[in-house]
Amino acid sequence: MLEFICYFMPSFISLNIYKNLVKMKDLKQFIIHYGIFVSLNNLFTLLIVMIKNLDKSFEFSMINVTYCFKYLFFSIIFSIIMPYIIQIINRNIEINVEVKKNEKSR
Repeated sequence: MLEFICYFMPSFISLNIYKNLVKMKDLKQFIIHYGIFVSLNNLFTLLIVMIKNLDKSFEFSMINVTYCFKYLFFSIIFSIIMPYIIQIINRNIEINVEVKKNEKSR
C-alpha cells in the first residue's frame, strides 16, 4: 500500500498545480496530464534514487519503509517542480507542420 502512495499520489499534487496554471476543464485532459505526471515524476525520482545508490543493484527486497519515505520525499519535490517545467516548455516551444502539394508531379 505504501508503494502505491509513493508512485501515484504525488502526481495529484502536480495535476492540481498544473490545473491552476492552465485552467483545465476537460476530463480527457486531466487523465492525459495525470498519466504524463505519473510517468515523469516516477522517471526522475527513480533516476535520482538509482544514481544515489550506484554501488548497489536494485532489488525488490530493497523496498521497505525507509526506501518508500526517501522515494516519496524526492517524488514530492519533483511533483511540485514538474508543472512549472511543463508550463514553460508549452509556452516556449511551438511546432508548426505545413504540407504543400507539389505542382510538378503530374
